[in-house]
Amino acid sequence: MADVTTFKPEVTYAWLSDPDHVFKNIAEDFTNGVVGNAFFPNSQTRATNAKALYLAYAPTVVEKDKQNSETSAARIAARTPLETELRLLLADVQAESGGDLARLLSTDAPLARYPESVQPAVKPEAVYFFLYGNPEQLYVQCDSQGTGSIYLARISDDDTNWNWISSDKKSAIGFTGLPAGIRLYAQMRVRNTVSEGQWSDSKPFMIPLSGMSIPNRKRPTGIR
Repeated sequence: MADVTTFKPEVTYAWLSDPDHVFKNIAEDFTNGVVGNAFFPNSQTRATNAKALYLAYAPTVVEKDKQNSETSAARIAARTPLETELRLLLADVQAESGGDLARLLSTDAPLARYPESVQPAVKPEAVYFFLYGNPEQLYVQCDSQGTGSIYLARISDDDTNWNWISSDKKSAIGFTGLPAGIRLYAQMRVRNTVSEGQWSDSKPFMIPLSGMSIPNRKRPTGIR
């Protein structure tokens, strides 16, 4: 599929890496601009989460003469989840705005001044599974579709009702608390500033029960 050049106004992400004295002010204005904003009803849950994370982060930004190793650790611990949630909220706001300038301006989000060439999101063709980490998580992953994409994954135990749903800026999305020893199904989709792709085809999988040995799917040694 060819790249699409969009001249719609777009939110920017570069400020998420700005120093705290800049980042803090923009994060405050942006979260206040989205929470309760009638233009963005579908973004309210994430906006509320982002506002709560901001309120936890704001007190950790202290004057230079009060900074020490403890305040620095607290600031980093509070800012990291806030940055993640803001990145997801920015993508949600961009998608829900439909590129309408007035709606985007109402959020106080920094906007791009120049058009960007972005490939539309497409339906993932392959879905992969990994068990990793401590505590162990199931990761559902599809192939990456470029910078600025948001990845969504959902899991069902009947291929109809999707009881576990999550999203991330990374193409590998972690889940905990899934039932083991039963057939489960997963789908993924991708969203970017141009479009939202279709859900992938369902792919079945099973998390092994603790302590259960999984037979190798290959010919045993010595058997012809």
